[in-house]
Formats: sequence, C-alpha cells, structure tokens
Amino acid sequence: MQSYEQLRARIKVIGVGGGGGNAVNNMIESGMDGVEFIVINTDAQALSMSHAPHRFQLGANLTKGLGAGARPSIGREAALEDRDRLAELVAEFNYDKILRGEKFRIVSIRDRRNNKVYRPLIQEGLPQAQDGQSISLTIDRSIQHATDVAIQKTIERTKAKSAYAMVMDVKTGEILAISNQPTLNLNGRKRDLNLLQNYALNASYEPGSVLKPLVAGIALEEGVMNPSTLINCENGRWYAHGGRITDEHKDEFLSLTQVIQNSSNIGIAKVALALEAPTMIGYLQDFGFGQHTEVRFPSTPRGVLRSPSSIKPIELMTTAYGYGISTTMLQLVSSYATIGNNGKRMKPILLKERLNANLEVVYRNKPEVTHTVFTPKTAKEVIKMMEKVVTQGTGKTIKVPGYRFAGKTGTAKKVVGGTYSITDRIGSFIGLIPADDPKIAIAVTVDTPTEGPTYGAAVAGPAFSDIALASMRRLGIPPDPTLLDPKEKTTLEVEEESNTNPELQWRSDKEFAAPNLIGLSLRDALRIVSSANFDVQFQGHGRVKTQSPLPGSLINTQDLIELTLQ
Repeated sequence: MQSYEQLRARIKVIGVGGGGGNAVNNMIESGMDGVEFIVINTDAQALSMSHAPHRFQLGANLTKGLGAGARPSIGREAALEDRDRLAELVAEFNYDKILRGEKFRIVSIRDRRNNKVYRPLIQEGLPQAQDGQSISLTIDRSIQHATDVAIQKTIERTKAKSAYAMVMDVKTGEILAISNQPTLNLNGRKRDLNLLQNYALNASYEPGSVLKPLVAGIALEEGVMNPSTLINCENGRWYAHGGRITDEHKDEFLSLTQVIQNSSNIGIAKVALALEAPTMIGYLQDFGFGQHTEVRFPSTPRGVLRSPSSIKPIELMTTAYGYGISTTMLQLVSSYATIGNNGKRMKPILLKERLNANLEVVYRNKPEVTHTVFTPKTAKEVIKMMEKVVTQGTGKTIKVPGYRFAGKTGTAKKVVGGTYSITDRIGSFIGLIPADDPKIAIAVTVDTPTEGPTYGAAVAGPAFSDIALASMRRLGIPPDPTLLDPKEKTTLEVEEESNTNPELQWRSDKEFAAPNLIGLSLRDALRIVSSANFDVQFQGHGRVKTQSPLPGSLINTQDLIELTLQ
C-alpha cells in the first residue's frame, strides 16, 4: 500500500502535466485501487466523482460453496449486472463491507473547460485509505474437495436437478465443507445467476424421514418410551384424525428402534401423538427448526414449523416424518451434530477469523454451546438406533469400509403445482461418523433424480460414503481392521502389488503406504494425495517420472512428497 506522501506526490505529477482534462482518468487507469477522486470546477462550482475499485476473482467453483481457497471478493462486473439477485445467491456479499475497506478521498480544482488540474488540496477530516480486512473460513480444503467431487459424481449418476452437501464438526459447530451442483464459474462467460443458488444454505424443503430420529429422541428424553417400546404399525395402513398414513413395509408391531430402522411413518406418527404438540414442537425449536441459524445470508430462510397452539393432530403426525415442515440443510446437519455432541447444540460457524492488513487476527469466532437439547444418555441411544438403519434397515446398502457410522435415510415427495408429485422426489442421507465417538456430521440431499432409483439410500448414500471415507483420512482416523470385509482388497493388507497401487493405503494407526504416482498426470496425483494432507513439491511438466518417497514406503500425514514431471 502506498504511503500518504507517495500518493500525494504521484497525483501532483500526473495533475500538473498537459491535458489536464484527462488527469483523473489517467490516475484511474494507473491502477490506484480504492481511491475516490472528487474534482471541483471553480467557475461552474460543479462537483463530479470518479470511482476506481478493482477486485479480482481467484477461484472457479468457489462462489457459493465458499470452499477451498474461497475468493476474497467477487467480480464487480457481475455485481453491476444484477446486484440484488447476486446478493441473494452469493454468500460472499454477507462479508462485503468487511472486505471492501475505506477509500482515499482527494479534492482537486480545475476550470470550466476541464483542461487543467491545479495542485490538489488534501481535505482535512476526510477518511484515509484503509485496506479491507481478510476473512478466514472454517472450510477444510481437503474435505471440501472430496465433497465437491462426490456431489459432481452424484449429479452425473442420477441426472438430478441439483445436489448439495454439508459437513460439520460436531464438537465445534464449524462447517468444514459446503458443496452445490450444478454451479457457475464466474471466470467463464456464462452468466446464468440461477446457477449460483447456494442450496445448502438457502434452499428450504420438506426433509422427509431424516426427521424421525429426532422425534424418537424426544420420546426417550421425556421418558414417554424406551428403545424397546412396542408400537402397533397397523400392517402398513392407518386411518386417523381425518387422514391416511401408509408404510412401505407391512409390519404389525415394531419396537421404537425398529420404527427408525425400517422408517415407519405410522410408528413415528404414534410417537408424535404420545408426545403431544407443545413437547414435540418445543424440542424441534430447540434444535433450531423454524428459526434463523447463526450463519445468515440475505436469502437464508428460517423454514416453517407450525405453532403448537394451532397445529392439528394430523399435521403433528406428518411433521414427525418430515412432511408439513420445511427446513434447511444447515438446520438438519446442526441437529444431527447436536446428537453427535452428547446432546449439546453448538453454534454453527462459517466465518472463523477476521484479519487486518498485517494479517493480525482482529476477531475470532469461538465455538459456543448454545444450549443442551438431550442428555448424553439419550443422544447415545439415538445413535444406536441410527446404527441399526445402516446395518439392518433402509440404509444397509451404504458402506464406509472400516468404520462404524450412524444415519438416517429420507425420501420426500415434492410439491408440484400445489400437489405432491408421483414422480419427483428429494432423496437424503444424514449421518454421524465414527458412531462410537462422532467427529463429523454429513448431510447429502439430491433434488429430483431422474435416472435410476430415487430413494434416499440409493441417490445420497454413495456421496455420503465417499465424503465420510475421505474425511476420516483427512482427520487421521484409521479404519478398524475388524470391520473390514476380508473378501475386499483393503487398505490395511500388505499386498504383493502394494508398490504399484495408485491409491493411499493404511499400514498402521498413523502411517500410509506411499501410493505409486508414476505415470500419472499432476492433477491425478494431487487428487490422490490431497485427502491425507501431504505437502507436495513438484518440478517439470507432463507426467510423473520419479517420486520420493518411493511407492510402498511408509509415510505419515503431512509428510513431504516430491515429484519430478516430464
């Protein structure tokens, strides 16, 4: 940043020369960012102003996800095209005042013909130039990358209208990844602002069955039921309070655990009636539903949760299985993180720190417990129920090799033209991993899949698996060898071809076998090693010719890998 004396001297030299009428433009074109020029015409007593901000876009797919290396600012040209619309869609506008800084104001005098600029007068009391602050986000680069890849694969596999995911640290409430597809590259020429929609933060939708574990947990917390309490599920069809509720499975009696495992609408509806409206709605409000979360942007909704004083019995029952209520993904992932954190709700955090021009921290967003929703005992019992979902129930096709995890599938019909569609669905899976001591909560939602099965486990499960596995590696949590299928080729086995395997392989609690990167492009090599947070140095161009350490060597996370390309 130029000093006051340097800036003043520079303006005098530019302004005194010939062609004074172009002096201001010359100063602007010279690239002095954040300077506001005020020119006074002495004859006509006119005042004019020229503005010269310059901001540069540093990323291609980071606008709405706020992911790895998130841009410090958005392109100003795009903002001028449709500022209001962009403000709704791009989360960065929330921090625009922080990033912008103060302008340097200069008053100069010229005549009516605009052909001379006299010595500038520095107006006392005008604000001096100040750099904008930088912001540091909670986003983890490796987990964000893995989430982006998984959601892109989901779109390609399901041909869905959109797909989005969020990863949260259950102990701190920090958001480690946000991904949305399809997306828009602001570096490109395409300007469809609808592609900037941040569904993970701004979309409000009926969540479906992912709400059921929360309602079951309320029943446990209130002592109304226990995991073994039997509930009559009416063989899959039940008429009550003027409505008909059906189940995919025709079960007669199920325990509360089995209600969650098999995702019984009838079973959870009866739980809701046993709780009554004030209790159930009150707990859902404690989880954050129907309210704005602490991470807010211009168009972030609070969702819809009916009042306990006005909700009808049939509405209470449908709310229990995720219909007649609208939520955001952030509300859902925060509620699951609360269960994973022994029932203590953490304030969701996206902005981690603000830094001044000298990169000194001027504000730090510290983790904060907002309140306790469940006791640790209740939280652990709910996690055990959700483990049954992925081992014996509707999510049993979802696998994360070597890890115990817990979660819940959800499939909700979409409202189209005022009625529920018979074809359009929203499929979801939300889970906690590891199940015995959860570190992260992961939510994946797929909107209107059009190819293949449309239920939650099928459309959202594979992305959850990929994100969970990459996150465990990134966090240095090794798999449990006893949970690995011996028929599978696992990363813990020492195989004859280990020195030719291009994938990361665990060898012990904290060690990997170095992957064989020889012959790969730099992009593919970086993709493989990024999940374990290795430092990488490379030289040359083309494909990897040599690497150090050699393939198969034991290495730790954050070790240095050196590559030579040719």
